[in-house]
Amino acid sequence: MSHTLLDKLDAAKIHYSLARHRSDSVLVAVTVVGQRIEIDVFRDGHMEVSRFVGHEDVEGGAELIDTIVELGRWEAVARPGQTNAIILERGRSKDAGRMH
Repeated sequence: MSHTLLDKLDAAKIHYSLARHRSDSVLVAVTVVGQRIEIDVFRDGHMEVSRFVGHEDVEGGAELIDTIVELGRWEAVARPGQTNAIILERGRSKDAGRMH
């Protein structure tokens, strides 16, 4: 793990959490206003950074959880005969391919 990365985050007083989802890297998850950042740090020291930018508006209440769970079920349905393929049956915009 690159201590320099953690030192930089600590010095900036940016909260982070560590997780292990892959055998070859450690995930440093950072949340700041308007962004969620995932930094995969690999054994050889290289990093892959994914940044998710968005608004922080309240989009709903408890009913939104049911919608999110239902979409998650649809996303995880494998096509018959293609066990590794993941499909999305509902919730995808035709124009931009983005979730709504």
